Amino acid sequence: MNILTKIKDKAKQVKRRVVLPEGDETRMVQAAKKILFEEIAQVTLIGDLAKIEPLAKEHGLNLAKVEVINPT
Repeated sequence: MNILTKIKDKAKQVKRRVVLPEGDETRMVQAAKKILFEEIAQVTLIGDLAKIEPLAKEHGLNLAKVEVINPT
């Protein structure tokens, strides 16, 4: 078992929250999808929902499982 697998397994047990800034960027939406798929943590995206929704749809991210906070 490699170190990354150990870290992921421990994170799954603890079930913390990951906050991703710049939630309207593709890489953040992809990261949120992966974190949720692997059940590593709960996810919060920071950004404008109107900009995040199309990206989430494009990348197959279910926003019902993600908290979105608009900083403005």
